[in-house]
Amino acid sequence: MAVVPSFDDASLHALCDILGATDTGLAGSEIGQHLFKCRFLDPEPTITKRHRLFAALSLQQKTDANANGVPVASSCPRTRRDSIRWCCT
Repeated sequence: MAVVPSFDDASLHALCDILGATDTGLAGSEIGQHLFKCRFLDPEPTITKRHRLFAALSLQQKTDANANGVPVASSCPRTRRDSIRWCCT
């Protein structure tokens, strides 16, 4: 797999805002399941979804020195939730 350069904080915050959006984003339990499945640390599981995602993904990016673990949108989503593809799934 090619190495994806790390996202800057502003871009990662924007992504986490989308993934953690109240109406269209992931539920808290889904976030926990994805983080567990990908073996990412969940350093702050009780904070808001977008901040929780940022903490976990930022930590993973720093650990890996790249953004390969950051979820990305696929090109043909069936629904908004289906459009999110995690590297480990």
